[in-house]
Amino acid sequence: MATVVYNYFSENFGYVNNHNDVQYQRKYESFSTKDLKKSLKKLKLENGDILEIKFVAKKLRNLLNKSNTTDPNNTDSHASANIDHDSLIGKSFWGFVKRFFKKNTSSFPSFNLAECTSYFTKTLSAISPTKTFNIPSWIPKFASPQTPFNLDPPTYQEITNVIRKMKPSGSPCPLDQISIICFKRCPYLRSYLTEIIHAAWSCGVVPSEWKKACTILIHKKGETANPANF
Repeated sequence: MATVVYNYFSENFGYVNNHNDVQYQRKYESFSTKDLKKSLKKLKLENGDILEIKFVAKKLRNLLNKSNTTDPNNTDSHASANIDHDSLIGKSFWGFVKRFFKKNTSSFPSFNLAECTSYFTKTLSAISPTKTFNIPSWIPKFASPQTPFNLDPPTYQEITNVIRKMKPSGSPCPLDQISIICFKRCPYLRSYLTEIIHAAWSCGVVPSEWKKACTILIHKKGETANPANF
């Protein structure tokens, strides 16, 4: 049952591959707003590629937004001092960023994976070579616990309560692309998750896949070829 559910979501949902953007950029590079409208209408009528439709629609929106901000009749372009930036950020932070900030493509890392791995391995291992934390003497010690620790694994209901408290708007992990919404709406998945947690709990071994993580490098300053600038 778990395989059927997973295959359904993996075949119908997931991340969008942007590798074809270069092809579409070349194709629609010289298109005007009018040309893009015609192309978008034609793609929709002919049930064209969904990725191409998304690209054309996004490019058209960007051109329309750009023309609106440069329009002399647009009061916002002449009254930027009257814009309530705090209110706009509160409503939609990324919407504000996309509206008022230019897209920057020069901050991506220009070093390879081997250089990145070597740098961060040395940096993180140098902080604590033994990977142990010594409690400073100025931190007061806690009293011994009075209640014995419950060694029983979490129950199905406890796991369900945790899942229900999680935000459905959270991004799924890039490693499996399984949204928390699947666990919220499918009791079968929660049952299998409970069995996995119970098995890991009883064996005392964390699954190797759960030890993996994705790191996003954010450029701070300087050359993008130096990992220390991220």
